[in-house]
Amino acid sequence: YGDWSSDVSSSSDATSTAPLTSPVLQTSLVLSGHRSAPIQCNFHPRTDRLTLASIADDLTAKVWDLTTQQITAEFFTAYSPVAVQWHPSEPEQLMVAHAGGEICIQDLRSNRVALRMHAPSTAPLSSVDWCVLDSLRVGAASGSEWFVWDLSSSSDPLQARVGHGHSAQHFRWSNTHANVFATAGSSNLKVWDQHRYEMPLSVSLNSWVGSLSWMPTSPCVVVGGSRKLVFASIG
Repeated sequence: YGDWSSDVSSSSDATSTAPLTSPVLQTSLVLSGHRSAPIQCNFHPRTDRLTLASIADDLTAKVWDLTTQQITAEFFTAYSPVAVQWHPSEPEQLMVAHAGGEICIQDLRSNRVALRMHAPSTAPLSSVDWCVLDSLRVGAASGSEWFVWDLSSSSDPLQARVGHGHSAQHFRWSNTHANVFATAGSSNLKVWDQHRYEMPLSVSLNSWVGSLSWMPTSPCVVVGGSRKLVFASIG
């Protein structure tokens, strides 16, 4: 990638007066099974499978069959889980990560851990992401550092770097470039290229960052926080 193709733009306090297409929101399904508040859920990527994975503060990850509304698999974590994500192309593998720094890839066929990784950091793990374009790459943020693993070579990180002065709270791979990912700290955004990660693109946001995401078909990253959505496009 090159430089920012345009200045960072934001939309703040946007208000719409247009009526909703469907003015009634109905609850169609309620799944009960967690003993504390769910943290995250993730639908199975295959459209022919009505399957959902969820994690909660009860130190469990659960897999649900939405057709029967039953739990089909359950995994326990030593610390509060922070991420659950399906393998981009292998339908029977699920990644579960917890704040203690452990990242496990569960094989649902054998109900065993297929691979176990650990972030070499004393700070809690805060964010984990599986690269959609290259399923052998997993990235994470912990404390002020980020880590990248190559699952074909070792359970130890392939790359590690201090990315933010205080804390790197979010890590997300690009959906259009396999080598590119973004990290966000408390008030700044950085975009990294694995081939030249010593020179990240960086921008100060002057606001608290609550979420981070990439657009699905263009090299544009979006961060949200302090009642704003900030879009940054990469040339």
